[in-house]
Amino acid sequence: MNTVKSTTQTKADHDVLDLAMEHTIQILERHNNIVSEPQWIELHKVLGSFVYTIAHPEQQRRSAFPLPCGAGKTTAVRGFCRAVHELDRPYRIVICAEKIEALCELKRNLADEDKIPASKVSLLHSYDHDPNFDVESPEPNT
Repeated sequence: MNTVKSTTQTKADHDVLDLAMEHTIQILERHNNIVSEPQWIELHKVLGSFVYTIAHPEQQRRSAFPLPCGAGKTTAVRGFCRAVHELDRPYRIVICAEKIEALCELKRNLADEDKIPASKVSLLHSYDHDPNFDVESPEPNT
């Protein structure tokens, strides 16, 4: 019985990987990026790491991807989240960023462009919400 469950889980993970890769490339191309073969390979490694991590949560993995800015790391996160949502997988995904605005922008993109309901995406941080904060001019309100 465990063998059947394992095979089903593996198949599900490949479905997430394939769809996440498709979404990632589509997002990049929609933003006028031309994805080279080396970039495609690296993005596939990033997404494969995500899939491996959700397949083996007991390992509590953390991964770093030393790719340059603009290589598609955040876009891969979006493609992965969208695939998990569209395939209705029960995974919970935690995304960390140095700046809260980066998380806010990611949430907006997931909701607006990737059609993931905003109610499925939570932001968790230690700062108080300032409704008068201006993203365009991020000086503290006094």
